Amino acid sequence: MNKRITGVLVVLVLMAIVFMLNRKEVSLLRQDNAEIQPLSASGLELKSVMHFYNPNFLSVTINRIHELFYIKGVQVGELDVIINQGIAGRKESEFPVSIRFGREDYNRALAGDSVTKNVPLTIEGEVTTQNFTSEKKIPIHQSISWKQ
Repeated sequence: MNKRITGVLVVLVLMAIVFMLNRKEVSLLRQDNAEIQPLSASGLELKSVMHFYNPNFLSVTINRIHELFYIKGVQVGELDVIINQGIAGRKESEFPVSIRFGREDYNRALAGDSVTKNVPLTIEGEVTTQNFTSEKKIPIHQSISWKQ
């Protein structure tokens, strides 16, 4: 009976330690390397890279990424993907993301401004993360620009 009680206590102590080492929130450091590539005569693809940092001892799962993309205030696309991808603990991880949209949306966003050299891109949304104890949401409010 003493061995059983000792075993249960050891398991509870280990679970408490693991819980204490995995309470910090994953952070979105930045989203950068934005570039637009032509797909066809009427379509474009916007690519960028999301950089996350997981300060926890164990890995965390990125469940869902939901983003709205605005060029000069005009929404050109939406990304809503369930990826269930783990990111390692105590390091930075990168996720490339891309959306496709019509060339007419891009032209509409830049209408009346043919001399713009730096195109402002605003990204709004949230990323849902999960570890073995909880689910959290990281808000996204990024503004980046790239040269045409």
